[in-house]
This record gives sequence, C-alpha cells and structure tokens, in this order.
Amino acid sequence: MPIIYNFKEITQIEKGDSSDDNIKDNLWNEINLDNNILGNNICFDTVNNDIENNIEINAQCASTLNYNLNYSVKELQRILDYYEINGNKLNKGNKLNKGNKLNKGNMIELLIEFESDSNNREIKNKRKRLFDNINELKNNKYMKKFIMW
Repeated sequence: MPIIYNFKEITQIEKGDSSDDNIKDNLWNEINLDNNILGNNICFDTVNNDIENNIEINAQCASTLNYNLNYSVKELQRILDYYEINGNKLNKGNKLNKGNKLNKGNMIELLIEFESDSNNREIKNKRKRLFDNINELKNNKYMKKFIMW
C-alpha cells in the first residue's frame, strides 16, 4: 500500500492555537480527513498498479535514451548478438523484411523488449557485468593490449 504525504506550510498560527496540543489536534484532523478522502475515492490496488506501470515505463524510457545516446550501432549489435536476438523477432507491424538490416531504433526496441521481460533479468545482469569487465580491461593501461573488442 503506498504511503501518501501531504505537506502544508503553516505561515501564521493564530494566537489562540499556538499550544502544542492544538497543533497536534489540527494535524491529526487533517491526516484523518486525508485518509477518509483517499479511502472513499481511490482503490489502492489501482494506484499501486499505476505506480508500477509508471516505473516500468520510466525505466524503459531511460534505457531507450541511454542506448540512443551512449551506444553505437556496433555496440548495440554486440548486445543483440550476446542475447542471440536477430531482426526476425521484430513485430510484423514494423515492416522489416528478413533481408533488411536493423536500424538503431529497431535495435534499441528489441533490446528494451528483451531486457524488460522479468524472465531475462539474470542474463541481462550477467551481460552488463561482463561488458563492464571488458570496458574496464580496455581502459587499463596494461590489459588493453590483450583485448580486441
């Protein structure tokens, strides 16, 4: 169940309401009022599902932007090859024939689709770890002469 906070800035306290007890009573009244409003108008399961969907969409957008800005077509092809994904897995709606090469947008779409699947989480994490290791070796003054990547 999500926790919802409602912040209200108190700019001026009336002279008669300055005691701690009155302030606490007012806060509890506002909390109870907010709970009643939320309880009557919002189904928490729906809110929770919406939040999870938004998080997933945001993660996909972030991944798309990351791949688009930080990876070349060659690097994207290496990732697709690691996952053993080829262009034939694209949806028919993308009008990609078997003989056509993938463009960068299609590659990113395939990667996002594959990596978003929770069944592929383990292989995705392994790929990221291995590719990070290769990049670390490439950036090492001594080891870079042994890495052809």
